[in-house]
Amino acid sequence: MVRDQVRDKLAFSFEDMGEQQVKNIARPVRVHRIVLGGGAGPSEAATGTSTKPPLALPDKPSIAVLPFQNMSGGPEQEYFADGMVEEIMPALSRIRWLFIIARNSTVTYKDQAVDVKRVGGEFGVRYVLEGSVRKSGNRVRITSQLIDAVTDVHIRADRFDGSLEDMFELQDQVATKVAGVIEPALEAAEIRRLAVRPTKDLTAYDLYLRALQQAHSAENFGYIQGLELLSQAIERDPRYGPALALAAICHMALHLGGWTSEPDANRHQGLDLARRTLLVAGDDPVAVGRAVYVLGYFDDDLNAATALINHSLELNPSSSDGWRWSGWIRLWAGRPDLAIELRICVAPQSARAFATDFNGDRRRPLFFCGDLRKRKPCCFARC
Repeated sequence: MVRDQVRDKLAFSFEDMGEQQVKNIARPVRVHRIVLGGGAGPSEAATGTSTKPPLALPDKPSIAVLPFQNMSGGPEQEYFADGMVEEIMPALSRIRWLFIIARNSTVTYKDQAVDVKRVGGEFGVRYVLEGSVRKSGNRVRITSQLIDAVTDVHIRADRFDGSLEDMFELQDQVATKVAGVIEPALEAAEIRRLAVRPTKDLTAYDLYLRALQQAHSAENFGYIQGLELLSQAIERDPRYGPALALAAICHMALHLGGWTSEPDANRHQGLDLARRTLLVAGDDPVAVGRAVYVLGYFDDDLNAATALINHSLELNPSSSDGWRWSGWIRLWAGRPDLAIELRICVAPQSARAFATDFNGDRRRPLFFCGDLRKRKPCCFARC
């Protein structure tokens, strides 16, 4: 290789860009970039040192997905590991509130020992996702780790096993599962981080996160506190779709739980906030899903609600909340068979949602477990 012949003789260094697909060449080619003014010697990526000041973190959660390690060594697994990252990136991009570093930036860390804090500083991200691929016979194991790059704390680790009989299908399935578990994990991490932030510095997004924590309590006081925080967020940004949608959910929950002396007012405000959400949410699947859930609960054109929840799931097929909301809308639209199918599929991924959905009534989940005609009328309550 030319680089090996000249790298110690010239006044610049080379940075390893990893294997790249080149036109008219079937196999990937390892590419190196010339770093001017760096002097001879290894690149910063290889040594783990950098003289550049760390980039400031963006206003919203941010993540860099590093190349997955091939623990088996074979070239076939190398392609699979690279393809795994290729599939995870678009799956994560469906999480609209998440800022993601492009893969062609993080590929420089391929086959390198990684300092997660340095990665966070170099790319200006709070979170890093790294992983590995290991093959045994016709089986493959994929692991992923979500790390806070600021504190170097591991937030979540997951393992996925599958068969290599259909490599592309396996990559699709794992990518969807990774995105599905990362979204709530990041949400919880952001809420914990915000808990120690001074209230005088709160943005609309910060207020939304605090309201979300209150809403997760599934108690009347939590929803009331949540609405107070959300009203401040909406005042700061009247077109902030997530805050509008969550406020609609809070009004629906108060109406549903009988925790209001003015149910008609909650219904009117919930519907108004849901409709306002749809005007500004764009392609945010969570905001759209919450808004449609409220519209469906209040009987506001279930045919339109069904079409909109389908659109939300197209935007983010890995959203367990989206599938849960879809199940309820099918139920209210008179399709209990689809409601059962959708709810059973998503239940393992959304234990918290399963618990809060039913407000502690253990009889209601029976609705999803068998023949509807054998269930008590209370199982049909709207939750």
